[in-house]
Amino acid sequence: MSFWDRTRRFARARARARIGGLASRAVLFACACACAVAARAARNDVSAGLTSGRLKVRLDAAQAVIEHRGSASPDDLVAASRRDANPEARARLLMAAYEVDIPRAIPALIAALRGDASPLVRSIAAQTLARAGGSAGAPARQAFHDGLAQDAALAVRRKCAAALGFHHSPDAVKALAAAASDPDPELRRGVGTALTLHPRSAETDRALDALENDRDPSVAGRVRARRRAARGPSK
Repeated sequence: MSFWDRTRRFARARARARIGGLASRAVLFACACACAVAARAARNDVSAGLTSGRLKVRLDAAQAVIEHRGSASPDDLVAASRRDANPEARARLLMAAYEVDIPRAIPALIAALRGDASPLVRSIAAQTLARAGGSAGAPARQAFHDGLAQDAALAVRRKCAAALGFHHSPDAVKALAAAASDPDPELRRGVGTALTLHPRSAETDRALDALENDRDPSVAGRVRARRRAARGPSK
């Protein structure tokens, strides 16, 4: 067989292999599309369940959205959370709205943190809103400030303290430093952890120094360990 015959045979083999590869990729793409369509179809619209007279149905509908087994519009979820008389349902509906559309859920979460009558809902709102971090913006940061300073529920104040660890600003440091003398040791521990997440400054050092000498050994030990971890291994 001549050199040119071998070259032509090799070129034809490469062309067949290329065509086969393209066909395989086309089949894989078609399978992926079919799976995506099936997944979307499996996410049943649960909007009707949001307004059911049965609490369990409302809770299940919201949970389905949280777990991405069901779908509902963020507007429907927020509206349902405002109407629902049950605190657990309101909290779960707000969590579901966050899973569907974070920017549209943030104002509803801020409103719940500021004004819901239930400590459970305010606590869940603070916890869910904290997941957005600094991207939640100044209104969320101010709501955390106010919640830490003013909320009557200790659980809410604790969630607000934890959230302020991810809002790096002088105002957040000031709010945390003011809470460093709170009577609740668990809140003081949370304040210490949040302060170690901020860039080091004279104000964070003052507050953390005081917490390292806290009257409660668990607070002092936690803060000391967190400061050591934040500084990294000693040389």
